[in-house]
Amino acid sequence: MKRFWAAMLLCGCGAAAPQRTVAITVDDLPFVGPPSAAVAGNRTLLDAFRRHHVPVTGFVIRKHVEDLGADGPRILAAWRQAGLDLGNHSYSHPDMNNLPVEEIEQEIVRGEAGLGKPRFFRFPMNHTGDTKEKHDAVAAFLAARGYELAACTIENSDYLFSRAYVKMLARNDAASAERLRREYLEYTAFEIDWFASLGKRIFGYEPPEVMLLHDNPLNAALIDQVLALFETRGYRFVSLAAAQSGAAYRTPDTYITKFGPMWGYRWSQERGVQVDGRREKDPPEWIVQYAKDAPTAPAAGEFYLGKWKIVSATVAPWADAKVRKPDANEMRLLFGQTVAIEAAAIRGPRALACSNPRYAVKEYPADMLFQGAFGEMHARDHRVDPANLAAQVGFRGSRWKTLETGCEVEIDYHFIGPATAAFGLNDYVYTLKKQQ
Repeated sequence: MKRFWAAMLLCGCGAAAPQRTVAITVDDLPFVGPPSAAVAGNRTLLDAFRRHHVPVTGFVIRKHVEDLGADGPRILAAWRQAGLDLGNHSYSHPDMNNLPVEEIEQEIVRGEAGLGKPRFFRFPMNHTGDTKEKHDAVAAFLAARGYELAACTIENSDYLFSRAYVKMLARNDAASAERLRREYLEYTAFEIDWFASLGKRIFGYEPPEVMLLHDNPLNAALIDQVLALFETRGYRFVSLAAAQSGAAYRTPDTYITKFGPMWGYRWSQERGVQVDGRREKDPPEWIVQYAKDAPTAPAAGEFYLGKWKIVSATVAPWADAKVRKPDANEMRLLFGQTVAIEAAAIRGPRALACSNPRYAVKEYPADMLFQGAFGEMHARDHRVDPANLAAQVGFRGSRWKTLETGCEVEIDYHFIGPATAAFGLNDYVYTLKKQQ
């Protein structure tokens, strides 16, 4: 992705160039893609890491492990059996810019489940703190728990390429998929060279690199070729701990930003070295558009898609019989009906059907559930607690996956668990169960 730093003078400090080394890290374990492909995709990745002798560190999103059911722990066990390290990537992968320090700390602690005592933590989206107060408070919390912050110096927007790739496979668009695979490797090669040159400009030599990849279908398909790009450039694969033992990684972490730039850009700011981030290429525009047009639900996988049966209905906490009596006739018509959430349509009762959904997947706190109804109630009366209202209709916790449909009738589906969802319509909250 393009960086927006102005062109400035480059560092001229001299130093002997060390052997080129790179640590490979893989984010978003256990998988980002169709759940049915998760086990096979990870098996392919692990086989490649073994063949190429790569001491990878994988970063785990604990909630995604839970969402995969039995396959989640099975995949993590396979990584451990391969002798690979697992780090903490938070519990639910929220944007830390949107959370107070207390909730960030909860995300870190909950993300540790099943990992023992992980050494490394990597922030989702590399959002390390959008204010100095937040940045410093969370850094101190991590240090107190014995964590080392996982840096990354090379990225290739693989999440964007994979989002488009999954859509191409679903459409049987073989020609586009072949073109994407070719251009993904070309773009990755450019990014490796770009970030290597960036490090040289800042330090006068190329520091050990840390490559950021994601556990997704595209990397499962091309991991041998991606690793070969490093091998043909003379890189030796090392562990994340070894890479971060380099002097560059002792640069004080003082750069505050709401974005998630690679560490070379951070170091340039911290060391006062001015670089022209505009020279870094963006991913090909046709891939950006293909990915943008892809509904988020298929990319997110089978967790959202499928047939959901309306199994119960209760009068909503926001209902006010003095203003309008809840429509029991509509409720009786919907009860027992099935809603089919598909990639290109939502099928079911007329009130819920949608021929052209524009999906977006979000994480909602209590005050945003049901089109913000609980938040509005709290705004009218501060004694009203949105969390308590959410608990009344079955929501436990602090944030929930939400599938925004983008339909003319604004109905969002909030997921209480892998097989339970809810939506609000008029003055009722309806509960759905996923059908096998």
